[in-house]
Amino acid sequence: MSPRGWSLVRALALAGAVLALSPVSPLVLVLVPLAVYLLAFRRQSPWAVALAIFVLAAAFQGLVTGMQGPMWYVERAWALLLGGAFALATVGRRERGLVTRGMTALAGALAVVGIAAIFRSGLLSELDWRMGQQLGRAASAASTWLSGDRGPMARELGSAIYRVFDWEVRLYPGFLALASLAALGVGSYVGARLSGRDEALGPVRDFRFSDHLVWLVVGGLVLFLAPLGDVAARVGENLLVLMSGLYLLRGAGVLLWVVGGAITSGWMALLWAAVAVLLYPVAFVAALVLGLGDTWLDLRRRLAAPPGPR
Repeated sequence: MSPRGWSLVRALALAGAVLALSPVSPLVLVLVPLAVYLLAFRRQSPWAVALAIFVLAAAFQGLVTGMQGPMWYVERAWALLLGGAFALATVGRRERGLVTRGMTALAGALAVVGIAAIFRSGLLSELDWRMGQQLGRAASAASTWLSGDRGPMARELGSAIYRVFDWEVRLYPGFLALASLAALGVGSYVGARLSGRDEALGPVRDFRFSDHLVWLVVGGLVLFLAPLGDVAARVGENLLVLMSGLYLLRGAGVLLWVVGGAITSGWMALLWAAVAVLLYPVAFVAALVLGLGDTWLDLRRRLAAPPGPR
């Protein structure tokens, strides 16, 4: 497969991650930042500009009727903040990595939310409550569908949905952050294609980001373990969720780099993927440890370096 074809596969995988992780509308999370990204830069084709305007008009058509619920506004406000912050982080700095620009956009969007919470008391608790209601309705619908007369396994899955509901509500900011990064990756890929730039998503085996982000892991562990209260513990938990996702992908890159010589065909790639799925606890821990270890050891550089003189 050509490099452009593999880049498309990676963009589709990122879109799948948004669909799996996002606690808000995946379509809004991808399309609104993409539209902002297209409108923020010059030299876009007329078709790209027209597409961006159409997407924004479709996403915000509910403003005309005024019949949308509060979460409708929350989803679109977050997507607009994310897209605007990403555009600002990208101006004149496309050479910076996607993760670096995405993390900058996340920090900027969260800063705006924090400022808004200062001026509107109870904003964050209200957002928590409404997100819990939305996730609860989704869990109830899924459990009801699975718990019908569809066999004991389906009923057990339906019960499991409620068992994970509490931690899903508690950790939705971390999952939203991961989904937002994936959505920005999809938008960056589509925006590059529409504007005629050859800006492909790089191979997973080369995935890396600033080593300084390890301090977010350290900060998350301190907040989670230190007796600083429930709010601090929750912030720490969500930081660890976000950084675990990034380091898992980095560790997967190291694993793919190591076993790359053994993957000689698409069938071999599928075989390795099946092994990783069957042994997912081992693969999960190995990828996380390798991803964190790569911060200090730079494993791919060390393994690629030629042996020294004897």
